[in-house]
Amino acid sequence: MQLPPWMIPKKKKRSKNNDNSQNDDATTSPPANGLELYKQSNLRNFRKSLSLCLTLHQKTMFNGQTEDNHYDKRIQQRTLKRQKIAEASQQKKYIAATKLRRGRVEKL
Repeated sequence: MQLPPWMIPKKKKRSKNNDNSQNDDATTSPPANGLELYKQSNLRNFRKSLSLCLTLHQKTMFNGQTEDNHYDKRIQQRTLKRQKIAEASQQKKYIAATKLRRGRVEKL
């Protein structure tokens, strides 16, 4: 995978006084970690514009609510669903027990 040219840091100019034949590959090669790439100084404008979009994106992610409200509402819906399931199973057990009693009374 190749990086676009705007993500690669610019090479530092060599001073005229320093004629060492050292290899500057460490400064010109892109960092291996994506987070390090994101934190580079040449991406500052990108990060600033991205942060503005993030608040808008969060509103679409959580149906126009804050993240906390969204998850609170989800938890309430889950507990309500569990209560309904528990009531339905309890009602089925009651009906089954009533039919069993009715069948036993008829046999007498």
